[in-house]
Amino acid sequence: MLRILPLLLLLAGGAHAQPFVVESATPADGSGDVPTQTTVSFTFSEPVAEAPTLVAFPIGETDLGEPTLSDDGRTASYAATLQPNTRHIVLVLDATSADGDRLARPFALNLATGSNGFLTFRGEVTDSEGASVEGSIVALVTGNPLTGDVQFVAMDVIEGSGSAETYAVGPAPLGLYVVGAVRLTAADLTAFAYGFFDPDGNGVPDLITSPSGNDVTLAPPAPSTAGGDFESAQGSAEDALPGAELVGISRQTVDDEGRARVWIYAFEEETERVEVLQIGLFSLPVPREGGGTGSEPLPVPFLDSDRALDRADAMGGEAFTTEEEAMGRTVSVVMGAGATITRGGGDGGAEWEVTYSSREAPGADPVASLTIPVPMMAPTSGEPAPVGALAIRAMENPTRGALRLAVSLAESEDAEVALFDVRGRRVATLHRGRLAAGETVLSTARDLPAGLYLARVATPTARRTVRVSVVR
Repeated sequence: MLRILPLLLLLAGGAHAQPFVVESATPADGSGDVPTQTTVSFTFSEPVAEAPTLVAFPIGETDLGEPTLSDDGRTASYAATLQPNTRHIVLVLDATSADGDRLARPFALNLATGSNGFLTFRGEVTDSEGASVEGSIVALVTGNPLTGDVQFVAMDVIEGSGSAETYAVGPAPLGLYVVGAVRLTAADLTAFAYGFFDPDGNGVPDLITSPSGNDVTLAPPAPSTAGGDFESAQGSAEDALPGAELVGISRQTVDDEGRARVWIYAFEEETERVEVLQIGLFSLPVPREGGGTGSEPLPVPFLDSDRALDRADAMGGEAFTTEEEAMGRTVSVVMGAGATITRGGGDGGAEWEVTYSSREAPGADPVASLTIPVPMMAPTSGEPAPVGALAIRAMENPTRGALRLAVSLAESEDAEVALFDVRGRRVATLHRGRLAAGETVLSTARDLPAGLYLARVATPTARRTVRVSVVR
């Protein structure tokens, strides 16, 4: 699992005639030999309602201090403490103007307290479905993005509104790099898309070999359950805020298998709070105000979203859907969990809240709705399995040639173990039938082409997925 998003993430609002944007920054973007004690400031095109949401890299090593606003409300300044001989990136991810406008696109400020380097890498970002790539963040990364051992070297934000736009990321010193891009709008989390330089199309980021022609194609991620990648989100929260506990899962629209393209988890530790956006392979911790609310932690492991939806269907959701669709209406399902809907206090009262809404047409106001609470606690024997009761892992990751998987079951039951490519196409079925309790090791019958794969174990009560890379 990746704990730190190697292709980073945009939170932006819709465009308007005169977009609300960051106009300039001090020090200037790309500055080198910046003092470790300096003032970092951002000037906006309009007065801001409050200080913007920032994420600074390296995480945990950049202290921006408390913000101050200028008299005209347009400039937010921070007394920053930077690490010596380090490349720092400060992202303005989101802000609201005094008139209520959302930031049209993020802003990336690249600083170095030592030498800045001289290489600039260029290419084109294209959306596979023809959507605008405006606001996409392009990141230059060193390290291994498949294991999460990465460092951000530089970032660029695309300003053009076309479905294909050029970027220039740098300056950077000599080194081995991969480059990728992401896009996400605050108004529609399902619009998230990501991609990386992958000229051979095998699903594995390729190293940049020249300063130009490093093209990236954005594509939407595969949906997942709330528990499918929770360990990645939990690890990311621990990196950003040690000791934090899960207190909420933001409400998301899910498909009929309880899956969403984006899950947002809230973690708190005494007076601090961090929200982790988990999108398939990638996670991003975003510090938030409002920690120390005294919220009871949610149970971990918890009943996964697909099983919670199954229960809600059986408790009236399926009947509601059948009746509304018979009248020609469209039914959508939103689900989330957290302190605001916890009943009874403590882990025992934590619940999923599953809401079914019917509309005469997509995007119209709801005509009817039904909300069903589902307990999140680990179920008793014979009921759907919670996150953590079923496991699958790759024996080697990355691996060469054949793939070996270790599957663990709490008790003997029917199971299917299958392998898929990153677009969801089945590559191989390793097992179908009864599996013994404990750990079973399975292997593909042949060597696999290099690429990124999804290995999934599914039982009648639970599913788990692990990502594995095959290299040559």
